[in-house]
Amino acid sequence: MLILLLCSVASAFAPDRPGVGESTGSVPKHEAMIETGVYAGGALGDTPVLGLPALTGRVGLGKSWELRLHAPAAALALPGPISASGLAVGTKFSGNADGAVTWSVVPTLRFAPIGSGDVLGGTGGDVSVNVAHNQEDFAVWANAVGGGNADGLGGSGGGGASYAPDDVGLFINGGWSGRGYAGGGGWWVFGPDAQVDLGVDVAPGDNPVVIVSAGVSVQR
Repeated sequence: MLILLLCSVASAFAPDRPGVGESTGSVPKHEAMIETGVYAGGALGDTPVLGLPALTGRVGLGKSWELRLHAPAAALALPGPISASGLAVGTKFSGNADGAVTWSVVPTLRFAPIGSGDVLGGTGGDVSVNVAHNQEDFAVWANAVGGGNADGLGGSGGGGASYAPDDVGLFINGGWSGRGYAGGGGWWVFGPDAQVDLGVDVAPGDNPVVIVSAGVSVQR
């Protein structure tokens, strides 16, 4: 599941989890954030899939600029083979349009999995663009992603809304990534610069898909 927590650029703690896309805030200079998560689910009636924890490291390089490193993630069909993604490296640029409106642009270079027989086809990149409008405890956002590799180009998009009156927040989101989906969930900031989240996405249709995800974000 793609992920987003709405935070302004001024915020010192801006996790990308949970929800569609990435946050519109960057990790402060000389600080680092680790985000990881796990998901389970799949098409109803088919073999369920367990997504083993993916790990993203984010390092602040400037006021609104960060370096991003993504460790390989794995998906395990129960029972069945394991499929894995490759390493990825990218950056995030974030800004403030007029106070309430914030944005971020996230270009990423993705490498083929180690041992892949199709190194050229498995290596590519994408750019994610996020825009958010924050009004006190409420926020709405939109996300669009485009990119590809030697095998072709593609894209996805979505958006949602959140309500966070205190350390607990709720969100709804939806979009298109090969097929339409909708979902929601929440998060809890349980300590200084530390958060846990839980979400559910459903892709309706003749072969409906349900994905449950959970994760944690910690910045130091």
